[in-house]
Amino acid sequence: MLDSASQALLGQAPQIGPLFNNGGPTKTHLPFTDSIVLDQVPVGIQGCGLSISTDQRGEPRPQADACDIGAVEGSGPFFLPQTQAVPAMNSWGVSLIAALLGLIGSFSLRRRRRSQS
Repeated sequence: MLDSASQALLGQAPQIGPLFNNGGPTKTHLPFTDSIVLDQVPVGIQGCGLSISTDQRGEPRPQADACDIGAVEGSGPFFLPQTQAVPAMNSWGVSLIAALLGLIGSFSLRRRRRSQS
């Protein structure tokens, strides 16, 4: 449901991507292609296309028949940024690190006991 006075969405998920560097000086949330924020503000209403002719990134506004709700004007299909694999250690690696840390700890204790004597 769209509030006619503020053009705010009420009770609906906006379907936007994560905060990300999508161009421009600051990070933004881009709307997905099925987002309900797309083309909701008619030209001339709340500055759409008149006093507000660019979005937060500096892209022209509107890019279709109406402005999108929010700081960013959608301009095509948007996808989540590509994920990158995080290297993980197998059980052998974890065991090796645990053994090395235990060895280092035992040498530290021996040194401390000898220096106190």
